[in-house]
Amino acid sequence: MSSRPAAVRRYRGSSAEDRRLSRRERLLDAALRVYGTRGYHSTTVKAVCDAAGLTERYFYESFPNSEALFLALYRDVISQALERIRIAGESAGKDPAAQARAMLAAYYANLPDKPACSRVYVVEAFNVSPAARELWKFWRESLGDLFARAWSRRGGGPQPSPELRRAVAGAIIYIAIDWIEDGFSRPVQSVIETGMQISSVLQTPTTSLIKFPRLPETA
Repeated sequence: MSSRPAAVRRYRGSSAEDRRLSRRERLLDAALRVYGTRGYHSTTVKAVCDAAGLTERYFYESFPNSEALFLALYRDVISQALERIRIAGESAGKDPAAQARAMLAAYYANLPDKPACSRVYVVEAFNVSPAARELWKFWRESLGDLFARAWSRRGGGPQPSPELRRAVAGAIIYIAIDWIEDGFSRPVQSVIETGMQISSVLQTPTTSLIKFPRLPETA
């Protein structure tokens, strides 16, 4: 008996799977636009489908619910942002400060281009769901790792602790949140300089950052 796989049915030159993937991309593109306009919590499945020009049955062939759609889109947003920031740092030469400045510029300068979308993915994402919060934490940790790598001293030495990397990345993200909430009123260069002050903490060995006071001796 032949083991040849069954022929793939095609419609106008594309397979059923190709068409499903195309519809999925249309839903993701539509969600990016609609979330940016309404916010995640005010967006229905129907609103996304209307924006994509698809019926709801096509939504459910790719996503079980709105959260799954958001998570897929958020993963894409995070991946693209991390890649853009990484490339910016690597293209800035070997000077740690130049790398950090280029990375901050790659992050912050992109936010005003799509302010509504920036609000969703920088401000709202943490509160979408527990799964989205885990993705946010992954974004924070990955961002901290990128900046720690940029500020690393040549020739070794103590590396910043994971806690410090996360704290610095969280502060960099909070600067973005504050800037978005403030309507981008400050020049981007001012925001970058604030980020530089924060991120430069990573060039100092962790052991020299904090000195805890000793308890006084009891009589």
